[in-house]
Amino acid sequence: MTPLPFRFRVAVVLAACLALPAQLAAAPAAPQALTFVETLYRSVQAVGGRSDVFAQSPAASVFFAENVVEAIGIVAPFDPLTGAEGAPIERFQLRPGAQLADAIVVEAAVLSGGSPRLVRLTVVDGDAGLVVADLAGADWTLDGKVETASAPASTSLFDQVAPAPTAGASGAADTAPASTPPLDTAALIAADEAGSAASAPAQSNAAPGLSLPFEDPFDGTELGPEWAVINPDENSYVVERGEVFVITSGADDRVSEADADNIFALQAMPASDFDAVLDAKLDARSGEDGITLALWGSPDDYIALRAFVNTRGCGPALYLSIANRRPLGPDAEPVLSGFTRNLFDNLWVRTICSSSPEGRAYGNVVLNHVATEGFRLVLSKRGNIYGGRIEVDLPAAEGFDGGATVYRMQDVARFELPGSVALLVGQNQSAGRGEGVGRLDRFALMPAGAQ
Repeated sequence: MTPLPFRFRVAVVLAACLALPAQLAAAPAAPQALTFVETLYRSVQAVGGRSDVFAQSPAASVFFAENVVEAIGIVAPFDPLTGAEGAPIERFQLRPGAQLADAIVVEAAVLSGGSPRLVRLTVVDGDAGLVVADLAGADWTLDGKVETASAPASTSLFDQVAPAPTAGASGAADTAPASTPPLDTAALIAADEAGSAASAPAQSNAAPGLSLPFEDPFDGTELGPEWAVINPDENSYVVERGEVFVITSGADDRVSEADADNIFALQAMPASDFDAVLDAKLDARSGEDGITLALWGSPDDYIALRAFVNTRGCGPALYLSIANRRPLGPDAEPVLSGFTRNLFDNLWVRTICSSSPEGRAYGNVVLNHVATEGFRLVLSKRGNIYGGRIEVDLPAAEGFDGGATVYRMQDVARFELPGSVALLVGQNQSAGRGEGVGRLDRFALMPAGAQ
């Protein structure tokens, strides 16, 4: 087939520059290679998402063979790590590709410039450790051929692993054999349908492009087209009277669970920094209920800000937490980090174990206020830093003037946006047979610092 002229020029340059050095002979294991390539992409994102910029840094020699570094500089502004020109890496997902005699191919679905593309990275184990010794794409290869293939029916990104490649006429393995199923790059920008198989857990990877500011007061009798409900249970929520009224029970429904009911997921996200704002009310009737404002891609990939009630010996208390759960590869356990603060422990309430007016009694006043008047959660993105806070107009009571109060959690960090905004009303596992109610009054996505 006749290649595109620019792609042919890229292929010729890469073919001249990317010949595998003789000393790169050992084939690394798939988990090792996946972790290595993930670290590469995250490192490139940290310097702006462009491989030509990264190739000029001393760190480039840690990841690329010398001839690959040279090739990246020559073909710029075409970026072999994205298969695109001039656009930074926005999101990526990885899976094992073909296992060669002396290398392994890692396949990357890369979202760059609004269009996901397939990139294949040949990883070898050299004298100094793993390096990327070759690069190819779904529509460009080292010999200038153009590939075309239809996407598989599945929406799961990792449910198919490429088989071993066939040998070409020269005896060398083809980089992209015809039998290799193409990567389903649509999974980068589409949520899985509710009720999907266990091998393809629920996901919400929204496409970029939402204009700011965006606001939804939840007027009407149904959610707007900007929202999708993952694992919907229409018997436990209704849109009416300017709110989403949610009943929670069953001691479940957390963003870390693949079968969590009624995850309200926004279907597009801005490319810029933002403040996600949720006004809500929480009637924690079970003593173990909560409301979550999250950036959610899957149960293993999210940043979640959660206001919740937890009950112990001295009664219920209001907590705020921020959790950062991120995958390290298909064969590795996700890493979870974050912070939790008891707002009733020497903060808004001195101690709920005290019978004084500033103790248990005022704690009950605050919980009633949260249920009837509500509070605000704000989840902010500033580059690679994500922060969360709760805002409450504390009620006046005996010995308390009350007034507007803000508590900020410690920040967490991510190199990539986990997914789209997601809202969830759920329970702690200790809720038992209890029931709670959450009311989502208003959501807004604002330019950074505008709210």
